[in-house]
Amino acid sequence: MNRLLKNHQLSGEIVDIIRNAKKCVYLVSPYFQPWPHLLKAFASASQAEKPVVVILRDEPKNVSMAELLHEDFGFSVFLVRNLHTKLYLNERQAIITSMNLYDYSKEMNYEVGYMFDSVPSAKQFLQEVIIGDILESQPESGWVGHLPDGFTVPWFERARANRSGLSGTPVPTNQSAGFCIRCSAPLELSTYRFLCPSCYSEWSQWGNPYYQERVCHMCGRPADVSKANPFCPACAKKTGWADSGF
Repeated sequence: MNRLLKNHQLSGEIVDIIRNAKKCVYLVSPYFQPWPHLLKAFASASQAEKPVVVILRDEPKNVSMAELLHEDFGFSVFLVRNLHTKLYLNERQAIITSMNLYDYSKEMNYEVGYMFDSVPSAKQFLQEVIIGDILESQPESGWVGHLPDGFTVPWFERARANRSGLSGTPVPTNQSAGFCIRCSAPLELSTYRFLCPSCYSEWSQWGNPYYQERVCHMCGRPADVSKANPFCPACAKKTGWADSGF
């Protein structure tokens, strides 16, 4: 049954979209900072090998999130410039809402949404909005992973034949050497790899992108950083990481 979703209902219904999916999940959110129950739903979907496609706004902070979602959960992620839509669906239900997959939005903002509970509605949102409007209109988007079987986007198939991986936003600096944000070991400066292999192995046991680490990835000085936010304020300005908001 179609229904209005008020603020306190939204986060739970979005999690249920993932948990109740049998065939596929599409999550469209410009900004991304998951809350614990959402991460648990991601882990369950990954273990069940559900095809999950996440579409985020193309900006520096989301590059690391895209790699994290792909490496840790096996999800496919697309980065789309100027994305503002928030839409969450599986093969049977779709939620269109003002709410990002962002912990701050869940806790602090007043959000509203509408649930479409029917297979035809979910299919229409997928084909006309996600595939037709969002993905087909963004031939320069970055990606990691692939679309579930049965769905194709012409530009993506052509681009995948020529190159692979996530384009992302490069760090605009001549500096090439960085630091592991946990142990401060020398590490190539990156837009998504902020931990050395040893520390990444340790981090992946819990997989919390907001766990507080020790040093800035770029300058190596002690700082309040995490895998989700690996730069101190000064270096964040240099890289453009501080220019994004929600």
